[in-house]
Amino acid sequence: MPSSPVAATKGIDTPQSYRQTQALVIGVLTMVLCVLLVVMGLFSSSGLSVRDVTWPLSLAVLAWALFIRPRVLVSQDCVVLQNLVRDVEIPWDRIDATQARWNLRIVTRGGKSYGSWAISKQRPPRNGLRSMSGFGGGEMGLRTAFRNARDHEIDTDAFRNPPDRAKSAGAIAVLIDEEQDRRLQHGGSPLATGDIVVKPAWLGVAALAVAIVLILLAVLT
Repeated sequence: MPSSPVAATKGIDTPQSYRQTQALVIGVLTMVLCVLLVVMGLFSSSGLSVRDVTWPLSLAVLAWALFIRPRVLVSQDCVVLQNLVRDVEIPWDRIDATQARWNLRIVTRGGKSYGSWAISKQRPPRNGLRSMSGFGGGEMGLRTAFRNARDHEIDTDAFRNPPDRAKSAGAIAVLIDEEQDRRLQHGGSPLATGDIVVKPAWLGVAALAVAIVLILLAVLT
């Protein structure tokens, strides 16, 4: 099994939180833009209307709920999937396998699986090759990549199957697999003894409710 770019080879001493950089950047930039729109309205000659406040505020709340709050938390006791409207706490001895086809999924002993809103599959181009929309793995994509990488050594296998990004579903899946293997090698129990906790993400639910109310106010005023 290949080593994860973010794997904790000596074990997990402190909780580790994972979000994808792109989502975090989108969320922060959206919130900053919304604040700027409100500030600009304060200094405009016409002043602020209800819509001038409710639209930016609703977008800011949505950005927080969709892009900033969701994460994967890996600790000594469990893996926590913080999603949009629910959180899932999975003890290590309940984890049977991981999947990374579209997003990070954890399969538990018993066959249930839980996905992560925050961690998707991401594969970057390598050796200067550009991924071509619609032709990423085909011959046309390869020919175009060859032309775009005139002075680079071409590795067609790497183009078809480039390495995982540090916070992609594949990388986090490997991290979880490596930590689970380490625990089993150091006397951990292969039997499922902990309880999986699935509970509403009340902050996320509240944020979505607030955003809906603000949007309704903006539409109706």
